[in-house]
Amino acid sequence: MKTTHYITRFLNSKQAAGISANTIANYKRTLTRYTTHYPNWPPAVDDLEQYLTQRRAQVQPITANGDWRVLSTFLGWCHRRGYIEQNPINQMEKPRRIKTVPKAAPRGVIKKLFAAIDAQAAAGDLWAIRDRAMFRLTYDTGARASEISGIKRVDVDLSLPAIYVTGKGSQQRFLFFSRKTAGAIQDWLNVHPGNPALFVTQINTPIKRGKIYNALQKWCRSTEITLTVHQLRHSYATHALRNGIDIRLVQKHLGHSTISTTEMYLAATDDELRYAQLKLSPGLDV
Repeated sequence: MKTTHYITRFLNSKQAAGISANTIANYKRTLTRYTTHYPNWPPAVDDLEQYLTQRRAQVQPITANGDWRVLSTFLGWCHRRGYIEQNPINQMEKPRRIKTVPKAAPRGVIKKLFAAIDAQAAAGDLWAIRDRAMFRLTYDTGARASEISGIKRVDVDLSLPAIYVTGKGSQQRFLFFSRKTAGAIQDWLNVHPGNPALFVTQINTPIKRGKIYNALQKWCRSTEITLTVHQLRHSYATHALRNGIDIRLVQKHLGHSTISTTEMYLAATDDELRYAQLKLSPGLDV
């Protein structure tokens, strides 16, 4: 049999186990890319190493490491099911873990984004009203785009104000946000076209991650700024820590299983530390 046969079985198994649609889509995308070049079964160590070497020449190391993890998950599953006698991944060197410091957007960029959206929303633009609520909620909670897209209107409690989101591993979190964001969401609910989903497209279907990305890029082009949806999440974490919110609370908001992941955002505040030392160091007074 061809590798694609076992990939189909693997994806069906993960779907039956309740793995998120986004994770399954990533599995499918990565494994399809691999089998396009190496379709033979069972996968050989040489083929796997050659594929990953090619990927490292094309993409960032962290992306290539992601490919390795998907292949490792797939082949481990095949070995447990008895589809292969030996797992070739076990004969390979494990990639070195890449730690990157998340980059927050400058506050000026965030302000410029919301100034543009606010102006259009004040003029009665329905989709600017939606985007104001959607991106304020993203920046105010650090929620992922996939989590934002999955929010239903019944998940929102503006009296607190807070929302339920479903994150990685189908884990639910309760996220609080500011009254300013609550006002933006209320404005959107007042003109909501009617759908169980909180955020919808112009044809009144639940918005997906790609549409959220596209909406933000439209505003970026009109304001001549550079910003991504995931960078809004990074910005929430970094700015929240700079404002004095306890790291354990930021960890809970971001849905990190360990605080060491959240601690990466502390490194992102080095510029502020440098500024504080230059301007406020006690050494200046002696």
